[in-house]
Amino acid sequence: MQNDENPFLISTPPPAPAAPAAPHEPHDEPVVDTGTFITLPPGIVDSGTLRVSAPRVERVATPAAEAGEIVFFPVVPGIPVARIAAGPTENETRAEPTVSRWRIILPRSGQIVPLTGALYIGRNPARTAERQDAELLAVDDPAKSLSKTHALLEVENDVLWVHDLDSTNGIFIVEPDASVVDVEPGRRAAVPAGAELELGEYIVRAEHG
Repeated sequence: MQNDENPFLISTPPPAPAAPAAPHEPHDEPVVDTGTFITLPPGIVDSGTLRVSAPRVERVATPAAEAGEIVFFPVVPGIPVARIAAGPTENETRAEPTVSRWRIILPRSGQIVPLTGALYIGRNPARTAERQDAELLAVDDPAKSLSKTHALLEVENDVLWVHDLDSTNGIFIVEPDASVVDVEPGRRAAVPAGAELELGEYIVRAEHG
């Protein structure tokens, strides 16, 4: 599903000051991990992404995690990293592949994308140096609210996690009970089954089972 569209390049306006999280009623919040965010090198910008004029205001701030750091690495747009296929060493045996029960449903087409490991999603995604084994999913976003490499989805111990890769318009998890969680860059957040992921204005549904 490679997007062959050549977007018009425009300068990205400076980000608006972050609004404070609105008060909310206690509820079961998703699990998140904190981590150190490594920014893109100076001069590397995703100039083809249009900033959403009216982002969400009512949201639940992602709580801090108690353990496990998730470190992010810069993405260089337009320079995909080739997958490295390494066989088992003499003293190792290849583990049987894990069958994942997670999948995402793409808007408009209704295409089902199984999630069996790690997946980068965006208009023209590229792998980071640390996740060369991840799949790439390029999607058609006419609104261009989706960054070129917007998010990383990964299944770990049958839990679906989402990372915001410093995207222009952010990621929101809309849970089945209609509560909304703002996924902060530098953290990963667990996605409950039946939730919707708002990647800018591009919305996918996460299903399990």
